[in-house]
Amino acid sequence: MNQMLPRFLAVFLFASSLLFQSLTASATVSITGIWQWGWHKMIFNGVQTYSPGGTLRIKQSGKLIHFQLSLTAGPPGSNMGLLDGTFMLHGAKGIYRDNRNKCIIYFTILESKSAIKLRQSNRYRPDSYPCNFGYGVFADGIYKRVSTESPSLLGIGGPYSHK
Repeated sequence: MNQMLPRFLAVFLFASSLLFQSLTASATVSITGIWQWGWHKMIFNGVQTYSPGGTLRIKQSGKLIHFQLSLTAGPPGSNMGLLDGTFMLHGAKGIYRDNRNKCIIYFTILESKSAIKLRQSNRYRPDSYPCNFGYGVFADGIYKRVSTESPSLLGIGGPYSHK
């Protein structure tokens, strides 16, 4: 009887760990896809154009996130920002850091998993230059999913990037 208890306990713990792994793996939601904010059609000086906005393309491989971000400030200057990078996802949060340029962007998957909030850190400067974006272009926003398909990371994004 004394020998069976440790063996039973070992089998029970092993089976429990397999069950826990399968439950947590199925609870993980992929954020692969295309996400956008803004870019509403508008008329500026009699010409149809788009409001400020951003497209976030994501390919997820486990906890590793590869992203491309395309941004515009909208009319009249329509300055742009482009960024390509990777970061590790920890739960619902991740931080992209480019230490050379002092660019930091915080990613937060919202509880509904249908939106991702981006916040660009401006602790080094009160402008968009640390991320090499154009004047008045910032990554900040709540990006809503517009596609769950795995995106090409060769495109530039924008309001013309999906149907």
